[in-house]
Amino acid sequence: MFKKFSAAVFAASVITTPAFAHDEHEHGDAAVAQQFIKTIMSTEAKYAHHHGARFFQNLAKGQHPRATVVTCSDSRVQSNMLDKTPEGDLFMVRNIGNQIATSAGSVEYGVNHLNSSLLLIIGHSSCGAIKAASGDYSTLEDPIKKELDTIKIA
Repeated sequence: MFKKFSAAVFAASVITTPAFAHDEHEHGDAAVAQQFIKTIMSTEAKYAHHHGARFFQNLAKGQHPRATVVTCSDSRVQSNMLDKTPEGDLFMVRNIGNQIATSAGSVEYGVNHLNSSLLLIIGHSSCGAIKAASGDYSTLEDPIKKELDTIKIA
């Protein structure tokens, strides 16, 4: 599958810290979404100001990540905790259930074309995708079923 496979680390149930919402909110609330967009824009402006133009000019020259990381798209998995300076250092691949089967192209790109030296596959506890794949998920939307179909539980 991979031309190069310098190193691989398979970690199951690595990230177990629950995330707590900063504010209580109603899911799907347009006002909450609009406020969050403002927060993102403010955070991004502060980040850009803190790092300065030279930082971004160096990143624009290309990427040479040390690791390709496959992890779950679960919002509680904080992949930025893997590296204090992940910009240009981690090629991130996130999907439900931290699967290679549904992200093989992205993983191969990170390993074979970006020449990352390390492939990390990081799982976490209480994964909804794993729970769903263990039961009857026939009522879910087709794209979700397609991803869950690739999860094989022993």
